Amino acid sequence: MKKSVLIILLIGGAIYSCGNLSNSDSRTTLSEEKSSMPSLLDTKWQLKIADECINYYIFKADSNSIYYSCESDDKYYSKYYIKEDTLYIHNFITNTDSLLSSMESEHRSQQAKYKLVLEDNRLKHVERWSYSIPKDLWVRDNFNFGNDFLFEQVK
Repeated sequence: MKKSVLIILLIGGAIYSCGNLSNSDSRTTLSEEKSSMPSLLDTKWQLKIADECINYYIFKADSNSIYYSCESDDKYYSKYYIKEDTLYIHNFITNTDSLLSSMESEHRSQQAKYKLVLEDNRLKHVERWSYSIPKDLWVRDNFNFGNDFLFEQVK
């Protein structure tokens, strides 16, 4: 008798769990369909600063990306994710072509976090956070990107 009750409970729990998994999958798919942010995998977005000076983002697999600043001639290796209609990027600076080495760096003062949205098929920065060493926390700053600081997809 106890064995039968235990088997019924196990089967019932398995059926209930499978039902919840299929519902959560459909909610995720529906949410992705409503997002205006396109897939960024293997894309390149650029902003022309001046003749011979172009800033760009390259988005790679595993949420890795590279930001190049032509003004400073620096590459920032990044991690990114999309939540609803917003792109979040966490930049790390390094002298080597390795995201892992820059993420492991203790130089958090050289790191920045950004919030971007898609506006008229262009990526627009809307917020920036810098690391405050004295406070030992991330602080949103008042940096003004300007209305013409828009990255267009080229690849």
